[in-house]
Amino acid sequence: MSKSLKNFVTIQQFLLDYSPHAPASGADAGAVSTTQAADSFRWYCLLHKYSAPIDHSDSQMAEAASVSGRLYD
Repeated sequence: MSKSLKNFVTIQQFLLDYSPHAPASGADAGAVSTTQAADSFRWYCLLHKYSAPIDHSDSQMAEAASVSGRLYD
């Protein structure tokens, strides 16, 4: 990824894109969904080897969210 090629995603944007859509009933609702997205991102990173490049895909992120969800259920 390169900022000059404009093919990057900020962490803030990543968390907003992958946070579950919770009803906006105050400040806490957004914090909970962002926390779930952050946990999914952690699992996304842990599911890949550190020495290999990560080719991002929505299916890999869904798999990480599934792993994260199984731990909390």
